[in-house]
Amino acid sequence: MYNIPSIAAEPRNLEDWRNYVRTVATRYKGKIRYYEIWNEPNLKGFYTGSIDKMLELSREAYLVLKAVDPAIVVVSPSATLPNRSSAQAGIGGPRWLEQYLAKGGGNYADVIGFHFYTGQLELESSLVPLVRQVQTIMARHGQSRKPLWDTELGFGSLEDGLLSDEVGRAYVARSCLVHWALGVSRFYWYAWDNFNFVGLRLVNEDRKTPTAAAQAYIEIQRWLVGAAMPDYRVTLDDTWICRITRPGGYSGWVVWNPHGPTALEIPPAWNVRQVRDLSGQRRPLTAQQLEIGQTPLLLER
Repeated sequence: MYNIPSIAAEPRNLEDWRNYVRTVATRYKGKIRYYEIWNEPNLKGFYTGSIDKMLELSREAYLVLKAVDPAIVVVSPSATLPNRSSAQAGIGGPRWLEQYLAKGGGNYADVIGFHFYTGQLELESSLVPLVRQVQTIMARHGQSRKPLWDTELGFGSLEDGLLSDEVGRAYVARSCLVHWALGVSRFYWYAWDNFNFVGLRLVNEDRKTPTAAAQAYIEIQRWLVGAAMPDYRVTLDDTWICRITRPGGYSGWVVWNPHGPTALEIPPAWNVRQVRDLSGQRRPLTAQQLEIGQTPLLLER
């Protein structure tokens, strides 16, 4: 529950907070290893207190969690960009993070968390500068060696209607790829079965049949899990080319263009033999020029 001031406020008694954190950590010791201190504290619908108070809560939670189990990984409170709802109004996520880290918040986190919602379908032009801004803030306050996690990202709202299969498929896959290319260590999709306001769904109304976007999520996992991305580049026409490798000499190239149909000239040195799409289908490459678009394709030898 949120958007209720009393629920979004900090505890009146700090000892109540310590007891709560200790009780949860003790109960789930050995079962839950990762703890994010607070959800979107820069939005009034989730937190009505000050940054100084959040710093205090984070410090006490960090100390209690580590005392219960030193192996616990603590994620900082994850700020985000304000959305259109006046009930969610607050300061911008980067500004909040800047102030929080300036006050020493990084001392009480093993990981820096952020929710990289931008509200833009063309995430390459919106997500990239936001991630770079957060990374710059981290570096400015001595936190650049810590992992950066996007602990919540989805797209759309019921106000805008549900996204088409093709758009949803492309957005899910590109979200995974762009996060990885930019050095975001973890990325958590929101959400699998939220029907209240999310416009990009991964499951149908029966809560068990995967949507086209979910199939893309499954397929992109097959492409990426266990692989490395040694480099990526963006061409002058905004085509993205991400090289992926695996042990044993495997090389592949994931390619797309966020603006739509574009002709890609495939270098002969890549020695590409087949093209793989997000439905898992493979087809032989028959020419050195390939039309690509907003939906990523995997080129393989």
